[in-house]
Order: sequence, then C-alpha cells, then structure tokens
Amino acid sequence: MLKLHLARIYGIPVRLDYSWFPVLGLLIWSVGGGYIQRLFPWMHRSENWLYGLVAGGLLFCSVIYHEIVLTKRKLAFGMKIKDITLYFFGGSEEIEGEPDSPDTEFKIARAGFLSTLFLILIFGVLTILLPTNVMLLNMLKNLSNYLFTINCLLFLANCLPVFPLDSGRILRAFLWKRYHDSLKAAELTTAIGKGVAYCFLVGGILALTNANLFSGIWLLFFGIFLKQATESGSQYLIIKRSLAGFKVSDIMSQEVIVVHPDLSLQDLTDNILWKHRYQSYPVVSQDTFVGIIRLYDIASIPQEKWPATSVKEVMTDSNEQIVVEPGCDLAKAFYKVTRNKIGRLAVLDSSNHLIGYISLRDISYLLTLKSKT
Repeated sequence: MLKLHLARIYGIPVRLDYSWFPVLGLLIWSVGGGYIQRLFPWMHRSENWLYGLVAGGLLFCSVIYHEIVLTKRKLAFGMKIKDITLYFFGGSEEIEGEPDSPDTEFKIARAGFLSTLFLILIFGVLTILLPTNVMLLNMLKNLSNYLFTINCLLFLANCLPVFPLDSGRILRAFLWKRYHDSLKAAELTTAIGKGVAYCFLVGGILALTNANLFSGIWLLFFGIFLKQATESGSQYLIIKRSLAGFKVSDIMSQEVIVVHPDLSLQDLTDNILWKHRYQSYPVVSQDTFVGIIRLYDIASIPQEKWPATSVKEVMTDSNEQIVVEPGCDLAKAFYKVTRNKIGRLAVLDSSNHLIGYISLRDISYLLTLKSKT
C-alpha cells in the first residue's frame, strides 16, 4: 500500500495512506456540495468547496490528535512504535511487541475513547457559545457543529469491536483476561472484526443497488478501512502462530563467511564474492562484529574506486536493527529483519561476538514449510 511521509511524532515516522485522498474528496463533496449549500445558499460554489476542504482538514486533525494520545500512552507503557499510518477514519501503528497485560491494553483503549470525548466536548461547547448574529461566527458555529457530529460518529465507530479500534482493543483485553492467552484473544478479535467489516461492505453494495449513492459510498469506504485494519492484524497473527516456539538459534547459520573492515572492495570482489556469491557479509574486527556489507553497497561505488575504498567506508555499521540474540523469539526477529532494509541479522552473544547469521529467506522458508504441514 502506497504511503506518503508526513512528519514525525515523538521521533516516530508518520505516513498518510493514499486511500485518504478519495475519502477527502467524498467529504468535500458531501459538505461543500450539500451541507453548506443548504445552510448558506448565497455562497459561491468555490467557497462551498473551500469550506468542505477546511472541514476535512479539521477532521483529519482530530484523527491526528487521537493518534498522538494513543502513541503517548503506548510509549508510557514501554512499547516500541516503529511507524504510524494515518487513514481517514483512524490510524494504525507498527509496534515491536505487544502490551504486557490485558490491563495495559484496556488503559490504552480508554485513552483513545477519552481523547475523542474531549474533542466532542470542545466542538460541542463552541457550537453552543458561538453566536449566530455575526455571519463569520455563524459559519464557524456551523463548522463546529459539523465537526461535533462527525466526532460523535467516529466515537460510535470506535465502539465497533474491530481491532485496532478502541473497542477492539477492549474486546481483546477482555478475551485475553478470560482465556489467559493473548494469541487466542487476538485471533477471536480478528475474526469478529472481519465479520463487522464484511457487514459494512455488503451494506454499501446493497445501498448502491438501491440507488443510495451517498450512503453506499461511505459504507464501502468505511468497510474497506475496517478490512485493511483487520487484515494487517491477521497477517501478523499467522506469522506469530507459525513461528511460535522457534528461537533464532534454531535456524541461524553458524558457518559464516566474514570480512575485515580494512579489506578493499577490489579484494573483496576478487577473493570472496566470486567464490561464495552471497548477497551480504558480516564485517568482523578482532572477533567483534562491526557491521554488514551488501552487494548493493559495493555496486553503489564506481568500479574504478574499488581498490582505494575499504569495506568500512560503505558498510552498514552495527546497530540494534541488524543484530539479534540467539534466544530471541523468531517472530520478533522476523519483524526486525523485514524492516531493517538489509534482510539480514547478525546473531551476537553477550560479548558482541558473531555466532551466527540469519536472513529473511531463512525465516520465509520455515514459514513455507509450516504452511504445508
């Protein structure tokens, strides 16, 4: 799915899903083409569309505020968030690990509900206090009333038992506490969420067949959003279930070809690459792991510069994204290796000595085997 990078929140990259734009267009059409024309028929058409654009922007700010509250709460509980994707109806995060208890899950969901209630209170108070005898303030009053209504609808949407919506989190926390099994709770929540998503999709199709264009399109967009949210969660569950019980040490390669950081790219190519033909190599100096060099790194340097360029000048230096402990759960290693842009992990002992090497292909092969058994 294509995403547009927006900014960072607490150092976490925030991306906008491109599905947001057609929904924004639908909102501008519904507000500028209908709602505002009925309230202010004297307004020029371009002013109607501008009003709709402002309403869409403020609604999006409401979604961002909700995600900021959730992000802050998750960080407070020690959860590591790698990425945030914003959709029009909400957001989702790529999280390394999960809440450590049902109570933590519930508290996170509660924070989400309270943030939406806070926005409802703000827009509700503005709707009551703003006067109607001044044209500009009257327009702001109607805009505030519209945002009050939309946030109420978002609050009701968050009451649907679909993960990662707030009620979905509460449902998962309840099932987790009842069955004492976070994986089973997540599986049940995902199944319920898929059922709800398909209900909205079917409702949208039925509305369109009955010539109810406006309601049909909105139901379809919301159903697609719910389906995307539940599918992203189910994919993670499938992987986690398939890799349950496996550690990095179970599948890592122990016989690893290593290179020295002072080796020139020319010597590396002539003496090692042509012989072993791997895509990457761990870099070790005095028995200590210092980085990884890839064929891509070598190819990025003009060939005439290879004799004067050393491995350490182009390698990826050792960092937490490319190293893993042998006792780490394979599901966590899979999460890390798919996001480090290298597709490899160096397995280190407590003394930072290289004891193994693992690739995305190794884990994918195991997943393939598990899917056939």
